[in-house]
Amino acid sequence: MKKKFAAKKLTWAATSAVVVLALTACGSGTQKLEDVDYDMKGATAEPSVGFETPFAATGNQTHIIEDGSGDQVNEGDALVLNASVFSGADGKSQGSTYTSSPLIIEVNDQLKENAPEIYDVVSQAKVGTSFSYTTNTTMGQDGTKSTSSPGSATNVEVYTISQKLPSSVEGEQKDLGADKPKFTLEGNKATLTLPENKGDEPKEVVTDDLITGNGETVNEGDTVYARYIGVTWNDGKVFDQNYDAAPAAFQLNKDSLVEGWVEGLTGKKVGSRVMVTIPTDKAYGENAKENQMPEGPLVFVVDILGRSDAPAATETQSAPAETGEASSAPAQSETPQPEESK
Repeated sequence: MKKKFAAKKLTWAATSAVVVLALTACGSGTQKLEDVDYDMKGATAEPSVGFETPFAATGNQTHIIEDGSGDQVNEGDALVLNASVFSGADGKSQGSTYTSSPLIIEVNDQLKENAPEIYDVVSQAKVGTSFSYTTNTTMGQDGTKSTSSPGSATNVEVYTISQKLPSSVEGEQKDLGADKPKFTLEGNKATLTLPENKGDEPKEVVTDDLITGNGETVNEGDTVYARYIGVTWNDGKVFDQNYDAAPAAFQLNKDSLVEGWVEGLTGKKVGSRVMVTIPTDKAYGENAKENQMPEGPLVFVVDILGRSDAPAATETQSAPAETGEASSAPAQSETPQPEESK
């Protein structure tokens, strides 16, 4: 059995590009983020911080820890962020994406509305920039905001912009012929149509490069950033897609994905658009219906926008999983869950 991979609606709501901090327990005093000691560890592992506890903000604060030297961030970009959260009450780590998968946020009006201070930082930053953020405001599950009393401890969050993802892959798309599914993309509207004479059900995983990229090679275990669409072989109905949303982040391993995804994408290049046809036994299996998953063989088209190395410690999350406990296709990665300090 696999874990459910739905994103946690906690301190970060990455699926909607909202970055919101949770408050911790009460203390006294007021600190500033520039007074915190940061050890970023080269942005390759969870950073460490040092500050007098409790750390108590009286509003929203951001602080640039290190300026990046990579590409300039522009409006509309999708960014890959590594993030760590530290309790303002005792300074202990409450979670980090360095042991799972990074966050993806889009630099857009939604981010500007929900987290204006973070929008102001990332919209003017370059890839590689690290910054911290704290707030004395928390958002409830119903979307209502509340402000902590003066002196309440507030978490310190540390972010690094590790990548800027392209909006789509580039290149001339190959025509696979009349007996193959047809994929079109107009703006953010993707269509995947099966041929009338599609032949017998597939018995093995088949991959076709619609566009062959020239980026890094994707390896099993990598975190992959992608847009995709999936249809059922039997009736051609779309059961999931994210071309009109932020890219998905998922770990390419058999603990969290259907076997056909791992087999079909391993060895492909970043920048590729890949059609993956998956037989039933390497999709959701014979028990798909009772597990409320799409039945039978499946056909996906996947735009591989980026990759990063496998995390130091893997937590299963996001993407097509093998049982009814998982989402039917790549969802957003889980986010660290700060515990409420006592």
